[in-house]
Amino acid sequence: GSQSALATTLGICNYKTVTIRTGNECLKYLQEAEEPPDLILIDATLRGMSGLDVLAEVRRHHPLDRLPVIMMSSKLNTQILVKGLSLHCNDWIQKPFDRTELVARVRTQLRLKDAARDSGGRHHSPHDGGEQRTHIPVELATELIPEAVLQRALQTGSVTEDLKVELRNALAGDLKKQYAEVLDRLRAADAAP
Repeated sequence: GSQSALATTLGICNYKTVTIRTGNECLKYLQEAEEPPDLILIDATLRGMSGLDVLAEVRRHHPLDRLPVIMMSSKLNTQILVKGLSLHCNDWIQKPFDRTELVARVRTQLRLKDAARDSGGRHHSPHDGGEQRTHIPVELATELIPEAVLQRALQTGSVTEDLKVELRNALAGDLKKQYAEVLDRLRAADAAP
């Protein structure tokens, strides 16, 4: 199923995976693990406890800048998307997933997590009443945002719809280049007997 496809795709890109079938097993794994995983992918439609319920429980103990959670769903509508974001999921992937997009999103979340840790950004516990925020160093922000778009945003003092479209297009082009290596690995794995 989709769990083995996820494990295979991430394994090809040298990520170690642990496959867990239910929400309760996920929470038990997190409680018993010496260290939490670097990232969690949760299907919103788990059997028994829903993926959103698992996310809510994960966030009680692990803030979004310390443990990225990417939710997955085949029925990605506005209501479920907003609910996941309100529970502090880091990203969403629609099933059936594109393997290159999956790897790109996983890498991005791990990179943002590393950047937040390296920046020494303030950490807010979900219990202290403070907002959870991921602090991204300016160097990383300027690396992710194309120079021309950044300059126009700074000149106008705001991000217009035109700039958003330009930014999305520029980032999409950059992702294609950045993940060409991933695509090559996935193709090689498909061609292998």
